[in-house]
This record gives sequence, C-alpha cells and structure tokens, in this order.
Amino acid sequence: MPRLHSMPRRFMTVVGALSIASSPLVLAACTSQTNEASSVQTQEQNALKPDPALVTGTLENGVRYAVLRNQTPPGTGALRVQFETGSLNEKPGTEGLAHYLEHMAFNGSKNVPEGEMIQILERLGLSFGADTNASTGLDRTVYKLNLPSLGEEVLDAAFMLMKETAQNLTLDQDAIERELGIILSEKRTRDSAAYRAWEARLSFLAKGSDLIDRLPIGTEASLNSINSDDFKAYYKEYYHPEKTIVAFVGDKDPQEIVDYIKATFGDWAVDTAPGKDRPASPAKIPSGDVMFYAEEGLPTNISLMSLRPYEKRDDTPALRKQRLIESLATGMMGYRMSAIAEKSDRPFINAGMSRMSNFELTEGMSFSAYTQADNWETALAGIDYELRKVLKYGFSEQELKAQLARVESSYKAIAEGADTRPTTARRGGLIDRVMSSYDNDRVFTHPQQDLERFLAQKDSITVEDVNAALRNQWGDLEDVSVFMTTETPFEDAESLIQQALENSRSIEVAAPDASDMSATEFAYSDFGPAGKITSDVYNEAVDAHLIKFENNVRLNFKQTDYEDDRVLVQVNFGEGNMSSPRKNEGLRRMAYALMSQSGFEAHSLSETKQLMAGKLVNPAAFNFRDGGDNFFMTSVTVPDDFREQLNVFAATLTAPGFREDVRTNHIDKLKAWYPRHDTTVSGVISREVPRIIRSGDTRFGFDDEADFYSPTTEEVKSWMLPQLKEGLIEITIVGDITKEEAVKEVAATFGALPKRKDVKDPYPEMHELKFPEGMIEPYKIYHRGDDNQAQLRVYWPASDGLDARYSRELSVLRAILRNRLVKEIREGEATTYSPGAGSHASQIFPGYGYVTAVLTLKPEDVTRMADKVQSIANDMTKDTLTEDEFNRAIKPMIERLESTAKRNPYWAAVLSDAQTDGLGLTAHQTRESDLKDMTVADVQALAKEVFKLGNSIEIHALPNP
Repeated sequence: MPRLHSMPRRFMTVVGALSIASSPLVLAACTSQTNEASSVQTQEQNALKPDPALVTGTLENGVRYAVLRNQTPPGTGALRVQFETGSLNEKPGTEGLAHYLEHMAFNGSKNVPEGEMIQILERLGLSFGADTNASTGLDRTVYKLNLPSLGEEVLDAAFMLMKETAQNLTLDQDAIERELGIILSEKRTRDSAAYRAWEARLSFLAKGSDLIDRLPIGTEASLNSINSDDFKAYYKEYYHPEKTIVAFVGDKDPQEIVDYIKATFGDWAVDTAPGKDRPASPAKIPSGDVMFYAEEGLPTNISLMSLRPYEKRDDTPALRKQRLIESLATGMMGYRMSAIAEKSDRPFINAGMSRMSNFELTEGMSFSAYTQADNWETALAGIDYELRKVLKYGFSEQELKAQLARVESSYKAIAEGADTRPTTARRGGLIDRVMSSYDNDRVFTHPQQDLERFLAQKDSITVEDVNAALRNQWGDLEDVSVFMTTETPFEDAESLIQQALENSRSIEVAAPDASDMSATEFAYSDFGPAGKITSDVYNEAVDAHLIKFENNVRLNFKQTDYEDDRVLVQVNFGEGNMSSPRKNEGLRRMAYALMSQSGFEAHSLSETKQLMAGKLVNPAAFNFRDGGDNFFMTSVTVPDDFREQLNVFAATLTAPGFREDVRTNHIDKLKAWYPRHDTTVSGVISREVPRIIRSGDTRFGFDDEADFYSPTTEEVKSWMLPQLKEGLIEITIVGDITKEEAVKEVAATFGALPKRKDVKDPYPEMHELKFPEGMIEPYKIYHRGDDNQAQLRVYWPASDGLDARYSRELSVLRAILRNRLVKEIREGEATTYSPGAGSHASQIFPGYGYVTAVLTLKPEDVTRMADKVQSIANDMTKDTLTEDEFNRAIKPMIERLESTAKRNPYWAAVLSDAQTDGLGLTAHQTRESDLKDMTVADVQALAKEVFKLGNSIEIHALPNP
C-alpha cells in the first residue's frame, strides 16, 4: 500500500506523473490463494511474473525477507530492516513515540552500550549519516546500513546490530531523557513555513480524517511526557517478527545472506500477538472546495485538484497499462507547459500535472502553477484554460507519437542497463526498489519484462484512449477543488479565488494551434570536414587514451563496463567565471539562464526537446560554477544517441540562441524568489556567508535585487561568444562505447570546429582569493523566518588542494571534527540534531581553503555552543587525537577506494583535465598510498596548523530582532 514517508525524510503527498525511469523497477507482492481452480488459473494468467533473481521467503516466526545479488559496485551491499509500524500505531498522548524510538535504537541495547553502535560501524568503514540511517513514517520504520565491504566481520556486525534493534533495546529512562533535546532540535529544524503549508495541504486533502494529528514528529507536549514504559509497551507490541521485513541487495551469494537472516532472526520468539494497527479515520472528499494558506516566505503556488476516495487495486498488467496511459497524458501536458513557460507573455512561471495519492484516503489529479504573488489570478486562469482545452480537444496524434517514443527509449535504456544498476544511489537504487515492492504491493519485475510488455502494448494505445483516461481522471470540472499558498494574506481569499475561477470559466477555449507542435529535423548535424588526430597517447596506468585533434580539441577516452549501455560525456571549454568581465553574481546567473534555456538559433529549447523525443539526449546541459575556471556540459546517454548528444553540445558552442524571452522569464523567476529569500536561515546564509568567507569577493553570495536584473543579453553575449568560439576544449568520454566510435563522432563534431586556443588565458586577478582575518566578534546576519531557528558556523582557514595529500588530510581532520561534534554537542549537550563539518581546498584559488563546523540551534544557544565548538577545536591542537578516532574517520574513505573506482563519474572526474592541469590523474595515482600511509601524527600536525587560536571567524545566523 502507498506509504507516506516521514522523519527524517521530507514528507510527500503528491505522486507525480508515472516516472518511466523508475516504473519498470517496481515491484513485489504475494497473491492470496483460493480453493477454486478456475480462479487460480485466471490469476496465474493475469499475474505479473516476479524477477526470478529476487529470493524471497518467510521464516517460521513470520519475518519476511528479500535478497537480490547485485555487483554494481562490486564488493558492496545494502541491508534494510523494516518494521511495519509507525506513528499511526501510537496511543493518544504519545504522539512522536515511533520516531523517538527510532532514535533510541542507537542509544543502547542488551549487547551494545549507549553511544557504541555508531563507533562500531565507523570502525568497520561506515560513515554516520551517509551509511547508517533510519526513517519513520505513518506506518513503517526503516533501519538502513550501506555496507562498503562484505567480509565476515562486517556482515556479522551488521546483522548483530539489526538483531539488537529488533529484539534487545534497553530503552533506559536516562537515555530517553538525554535524547529528548535532539528530538526537539530535529522538530525545530524541520518546522518551517514550507512544512506548515504542507500540513495545511494535507489537512485539505485528508479533510475529516485524524491523519493530520498523527504525524510522526509529534508535539512538544507529547514528546516531553513519553516515558520508558510507553516505549517498552510500543516496542513489544509492534517490533514483532510478523511485522518485520529484511532486505539485502549486494555482491554476495543470496543463500549466504538468507543463512544470515535465519541465524539472526530465526529464533526470535515473542510470547504475545502483534499489536493491532490503528489506521487513520476516513476522509471527506473536498469537492469544489477552496483553501488558502498564507505565511511569510512561501512561494505562490496554486493547484486545481480532482479528488475521489482511494481505491486499492491489485498490481496486474491491466493496471500497469492503465497507469502508463495516464502517465502519457501527464507527460504530454508537461511538454505543453514547458513550451508555454518559454514565452514572455506566459501566465505562470511554470506548471505541471500529476497523479496524486494521499495515504489510502484520497487520490486524484493535480494541476499546479508557480507564479509571482501579484499574478495569481492570471496563473489560475492559465491552468484552468489549459485544462479545459485539453479536456475538450484532447492531445494530437503527433504529441502521442513523440511521448511514446520518449517512453520507449527510457524503457529500452533501463532494460539494456539492468544488469549494472547500482545497489544504492542518491535517488533510488535497487535496494529502494526492493523495499518499495513491499511498501506499494507491487511485483518486482525485471526491466526486460517491462520493456517487452510495453512493446506489446504500445501499438494498441490510441490518442482516444489517452484523452478518455484524462477526462475520466478529471471528471466534472464543477467538482474541482483549489488549493493556494502565498506569502501575503488577503481578505476573503477563498471567495476571491472562487470568483477568479468562475471568471476564467467564462472564456471559451480555442483549439490548439497545430503549428505549435510542428517538428523538423535538428538543424545542426554537419560541422564540416572531420578533424584529424595529431596525437594519441595511451595511459596504461588508468587504461585511458589521451587524444588531440589538429584544431587543438582534446579528447580523454576510457571504455568501461561498469554501466551497460551508458556513456558519460563531459565537455569542458573556455575559462568559466575566471573570464567574467566583472565580479558579479547577477551576471553569472543571467549568463547561465541565457545559455541553458535559450536553445539554439534555429530551435527554442522546447522545440529541441520535441525534436529529441525518443532519444536520451540532454538539450540544456550548459553549466559553470561560481569561481570555476571552465564552462562545462555533461550528460549520460546511450551509444545509439551518442552522436546526437555531441551534435547538441557542438551546437551549443556554434549556434546559441540568446533569446530575449529567456532573460525576461529569468527576471520573473528572480522577482518571485528574491523578496522571500531571507525568510529562512538557509536563504540568508546563501546570500551572506559565501561572500564573508571570501573577504567580500562579489563573485560569491549576492547583493540587492536590482543587481540580478541589470545584466543585458548583449553583455552576456559579449562575454560568452569569444569563449564559445575560441575557448580551449577538453572532452571526456567514459563508458560502454568503443574508442573507434567515440573518436569518429568527436572528429565529426568538435574536431570539425575552427581552431581553438591551446592554453587557457591566465586572468591573474580573478584567481586571487583571500580568507578573512580572524575576528574577535562574530559576524551576525539576520533572517526573517521562525524566531526559534538559528545557525552557528565557524570557519578556520586552510590551504589549497593543489597537493592531493594535503586535501585528503584535511578531509580526515574534518571527519574527526564531525565525530567530536556529534559526541560532545549532539550527544553531550543535546542542543542540535545533526552537527556538520566540512572542508574545502581549492584547486582554482592558490592558498585558499577552510574547515567549517555547522550547528542548527535555538537562538539562545548560539553563543554558548560557539564557545563549545571553539573549545573542541582548541583541544584538537593539544595532541589529543587518538588512533581509534583517526581510524574511525579514515576507514570509510579507505573502504570506498575500490567501489568508487568502479563508477563512470569517478573516471570522468579523474580524466576531465588530463591534458590540461592533470590534477585528477595525479590525485588518482596517489589516493591509495595517501590514505593508507597517513598517520594520526600527520593529522595532528594539521590540526595544530588549522585550529590556531584567533584564526577562525564565527557567523551567527539569527532571527531578525
């Protein structure tokens, strides 16, 4: 059943249009048996076939498990233990207990003393937070371990700790009281205008249900009242074998993992039945209702919603086809809205349509627009008009053909790369797909099966089917509800919104202009005679070819099998922000907008997207960093679309669009964002801190609003055109493609361009950057957000990263600092939920780097905790670093050496400057020896240098007094 993710993750209520990138990966459920043979036969004929590689089973005590072997990256794995219980099972007066209990799992068990669990994992090479985490939702709690290696010692410890969590927590009253401050800090950190707007939306979607009062974070009063007996009662009732799911994905024989599961959980016996689930009470459908929510700092969003009671459905081929048809409609609507959003007279900044599901209470459709606060009526009329137009006239055959091509290319790419899908990833990964099979009652099918099913269905899908499905989803427009958020309240808002909608409905819609959807071939495929190679050097140490063309274009190539059917392409060119005519953040952002959103001389961006339908090509890849010394374009494509991606990249250099509409629209976006940027702690920090720690350099942070609007299109062109036409080009290609094919296509595109610069221009003034002098008094900056939120940042100066060994020592020092902050402030003071530490060693600015500590706090704790942080740093200069904490900091880095070297992005980073600066190659060649030869004495010496008294600067981000 659909789950509402919760703490510590961001809450979600809206399920977007079916993501073709992920839908083939979802997932598994058991069908109930029946005694009637004919019924069984029908079920079997209609059933989806699970991926046979997924090993599933149930222990005698009810523990379920799922194990999948996966070797990407090799030698690693991911372990999850999920208890099918969350905040909905809390008794009245104990709201927040389930999430609080998740925290207590790290605070003492029968065989692991309080405070030892994290240290045990760190000694095995796991990082706190990155590899060891947990989350609590309305009806589930998940404990997560990402394992950088799979030796017996690691697996023994991982399963032992999961057993401790499931069966042996002590839940000591003193430990509970010590953890309370951290829980309250997390609650305070997550409380914001955006979160409260989300709660308002949830209360609207779940109108009449008690769901809104049973969210996982609880209330301050309930959290303060929960005691050890409450924890133990809930733990006994709901951490129960019959409510437990164990999942493992990784590079290990599944039978070995099943044996671990049986040995760990097989003897788990409970003498009581599991507690009964307490589902949320039913919701009333808000038919034709309007809700308005205003609070300072909120963007202006307005949504039309068609809602109905949630209907539970079995995962069958028929349901998947139905969802595919619905996703085709929302996908086509997205492309329509993108084209509208490019126009200077657009009614909204952007808009999109999606399916939504609200925790088995309500489901339906949402059509939302983001706009400026004073433009809400126009935006509402705009989405209403486009909704009525598509429901009346439908989509065209041409639109459906293009969308089917996009979906097919996505299915094919996933199927072809199925055997090298990563176990974990920032956005998903196989372990998450396996877990969602249980969460969503979906069959875990193999991507090849999904592709075959799609190919068998696609010719039977007509535009009439799609139009009918969309009309069925939206139903009678008289029942459509409206939800709006904005920054400033106005009187009688609901009535005004209703009136605006009625005014919009009085305007008759016109049929779509067929010319808006006309398509021609991409205009840029011939760049002249193919370039000739002048040198081709094979670097045996990294198994890569370093090639140079006659026009000075450089190509760094490495063929890999880490990701089947995937090719990573990165094009670095020019001198980036170093070449800017003035030190100005507004100019940088304007240049980025014009270059990334203007398309080409012959095609707008939306036209280019239509032309690339069915191809895995990134048409808007241009980018550059503030303080970077090159511009870059990067994309992951497939061999069949490799040439088309190079055509797009080469066209970016030879025929950029520089459309004035893009500049106008960029300013519109800024006007919607800037007035509220300082209503959060993070917003004011992004404005002030980058400039403070760089001694006022105006390329970092930002100034007044007008500074963003002043750069003209001509000013951007005068800066960018010489860089596009003359700048040094270094291309890196890593992936599943032959050298012959890569060289051939690069020669026909970039190799055919006019001669380029052979060296970068120096720009000595632009490479100067200084860390500010240490100060006695802190910098104080102010936000307009919640008056109970503040942040402390302390920065200490360091040197640059031109010496890779130094940069690595700095990273280890940062990790030790972070571990001490966790121990002494998170656990010792309980004033902050997640203290952070960072390090930066620039490869662009000689002599510039820093180490930083970051704490989110109550305003009244900032000064005291600043003194504490300074004391911790000062103590690190006094020969106090121990071998144990050094090993706990460096072990995760060493454990990842092998797995990171089996990833295409790693090699793209290594090779991206191989024929210019060569810093990536140098860093790669020394990375193992640097870490394995490093000693605690090395880091201790660095601590004495970095944490000198009087070196640091403090920044206190506080509520505006």
